[in-house]
Amino acid sequence: MPHKNTWWQSSILLIILFLGVGFLAFANIRTFSRDADLRQEMSDLEKQKQGLSKKQLESVELLSYVMSDQYIEDSARTALRMKKPDEHMAVIQGEERVVVASETRAETPRQRLANPLQWWYYFVHHRPSSL
Repeated sequence: MPHKNTWWQSSILLIILFLGVGFLAFANIRTFSRDADLRQEMSDLEKQKQGLSKKQLESVELLSYVMSDQYIEDSARTALRMKKPDEHMAVIQGEERVVVASETRAETPRQRLANPLQWWYYFVHHRPSSL
């Protein structure tokens, strides 16, 4: 009888060991799965952080432009239709666009040529003589 008891005890021990190893394997797989999910979430958050950093930089650049004198001048020219003392303003009816021409701008001989002729000179690399 002692022989039968020993065998019985060893099979129970074997079953308990098998269940313990199964439980540990299941817990380990679950931990690895959770770790992979967390790594993916960290990667996604890092990408989101980089996107937000880029957006913040663009916002700072926009803010610095809005606070600059150049923005004030551009706003005054477009919205209020103001001009500098040495400029002339031409308003084209039917459009919201304002064209500002400076008095210092000189017309070149090429600007007086017809457009197809200008293209011809451009492609054949021939400079027109002064007109």
